[in-house]
Amino acid sequence: MENTRCCVCHEPFADDAIRWLGGRPFCAEHHARALDATRTHWSRAGLVESALVALFVLGVALAFGNQPLPTSLDVGLGLALVPAILWMVFIYRQDRVEPEPIGLVVGVFVLGGLLATAVQGPVLDVFGVDRWHHRDALAPWIASIAVEGTVAMLCAYVAVRYSVFFTSELDEPVDGVIYATAASLGVATAVNVDLVMHHQGVLPLAGATTMASTTLVHVAAGVVLGYGIGRRRFDRDGGHRWMTLAFLGSVIVQGGFHELVARAGTIGGSFDPVFGFGVALGLGVIVLAGSHVLTMRFARAALEEGRVGFHE
Repeated sequence: MENTRCCVCHEPFADDAIRWLGGRPFCAEHHARALDATRTHWSRAGLVESALVALFVLGVALAFGNQPLPTSLDVGLGLALVPAILWMVFIYRQDRVEPEPIGLVVGVFVLGGLLATAVQGPVLDVFGVDRWHHRDALAPWIASIAVEGTVAMLCAYVAVRYSVFFTSELDEPVDGVIYATAASLGVATAVNVDLVMHHQGVLPLAGATTMASTTLVHVAAGVVLGYGIGRRRFDRDGGHRWMTLAFLGSVIVQGGFHELVARAGTIGGSFDPVFGFGVALGLGVIVLAGSHVLTMRFARAALEEGRVGFHE
């Protein structure tokens, strides 16, 4: 008779060594980790990652000095990937009950980046954002939210909806947060690569803070979008409504936070990228703290769906 396999490590174990949570089999090690995940009431909420991103900004400024960033693909991609990877690790660790296959998470990240690369530029050209987004006080908000934010989050949504949404890997609501944030980080990476490659004369401090801020904003928006994707997948009655509200919320977060950070960096008519980055950091930590509370609720709900302990 074939032994039961752990849903995390997929190793076979004898039936008397398997523990069940939410109807899924776990070995002893991953059973303990899953229980520990649901007992966590406080988290670093991205504080360590925030500090590492701040060190990234400082490192870029020291490494390049007063010389503009080189407009090359390797430099742009290398710099853009650092904050993206830091936040990817943070979000990925939130799903400790049954972690997603890292290959799929990276695949959704890449797909989000490819979609953004192919779509964002042409769409912004069609709307002619560069020609009107500074005409009056309201125009920048409309451009950031209604156009740029919508396109960015649509790319992230499509990357999840037409890849892993109906697969067996997206088998709990928190998975929607993991995959949507990965896709949104892919979009942020594409935006940051474009910043380096197609904008000459970008100074290291300004470039690093802009990339770090962009990544934080997309993480925050991805968490909101992911909540809606999780509800849409598992809530038969109100899933469509939650998905619509979450998508609109993610667009507002992405575009609104982006404009807030931009305005914070130009208070008083002078450019202060460090202050803008500080605002992005504060907004991002608030959303990430909320995402941790959300994932803990999802984890506890998963335990309530099935029997806890040894399967009899």
